[in-house]
Amino acid sequence: MKDRPKRITIADIAREAGVSAMTVSRVINHSRDVSDKTRQKIERIIEQFDFHPSSIARRMTGKVNKALCILSEKDGLKKSIHSITFDSEMLRLLVVEGSRHGYRIVISATEYANGKKQDFEKLASEGSVFGFILLDLIDHDPRLDILRQLGVPVVLLGRTFSPFDNFYAVGTNDELGGFSATEYLIRQGRKKIAFLCFQTFSKPAIDRLNGYKSALERHQLPVDDSLICFYFRMTEEISGYEGMQQILNTNVPDAVFCTSDLRAIGAIRAIQEAGYKVPEDIAVIGFDGHPMAEFYNIPITTIQQPFLQMAEHTVDVFNRLERHESAIKSIISLNGKLIQRGSA
Repeated sequence: MKDRPKRITIADIAREAGVSAMTVSRVINHSRDVSDKTRQKIERIIEQFDFHPSSIARRMTGKVNKALCILSEKDGLKKSIHSITFDSEMLRLLVVEGSRHGYRIVISATEYANGKKQDFEKLASEGSVFGFILLDLIDHDPRLDILRQLGVPVVLLGRTFSPFDNFYAVGTNDELGGFSATEYLIRQGRKKIAFLCFQTFSKPAIDRLNGYKSALERHQLPVDDSLICFYFRMTEEISGYEGMQQILNTNVPDAVFCTSDLRAIGAIRAIQEAGYKVPEDIAVIGFDGHPMAEFYNIPITTIQQPFLQMAEHTVDVFNRLERHESAIKSIISLNGKLIQRGSA
């Protein structure tokens, strides 16, 4: 049996031309940010390699495929849709905002371990999508390098760092949010504040922890490691419940900053079962602005993430790229909003 011919990708064209994949992508997307000499060289190589001429023809005439592909980890996407946490709220708003600007939204459930390079290459190289949105980035995520090699625009949603030149980031200032949540509790007269989080490898979690520590230090309160708990279970509510039990068994605080509203719901149950009152004995503040937080039996004070603004800015990045604008911010950091309710 003969081997199937290798599919030519943007990365192959870039290597042949001696330029970056992003430069090839700019030529394909008819961007003005490439010199005439470089553009002509790349176009000759594209023609020489017969690089998906139907896709190239569409793009060279300025007809951009207005589809955006949202990448989410396979199991994580399923869980987020059921719990209506960050991913599902952003999915809903991206579909609404994207359609308002003429973009179709495609959702691809991927696996961290496999990376699915061939699938990404097919979507990008054949012109099936204009850009990618990555929802659930993890440390050393294998998808980043694959997307970098493809040279297509990528928005890291919920993050405030951009690792490569074709990457953009739109997210909440998590460190400021952690600082604001903790300082609010301090101004309420709380001096022994616990920190309850889901996982240690998440950059937003680490940023919120740094904000928590900064607020304590600003107000000359000690950072007590026995009050810092990273607790992982299958759901955020269970994590909050069992993590809070662990804190109560070690060192009873007078307040707790939970890094999500669902975690705060679990924590409140553990506090009440232990015989303490919220907020009289232990104040609780969450993070996210989850719809359930307002209607829980004790409405939860929270730092509300600007979900709508994040969706608007994400779609706007692709709009600006489509118009070939050069001055596009690579990192957009938005501030959360303190919502005061009954739990703190």
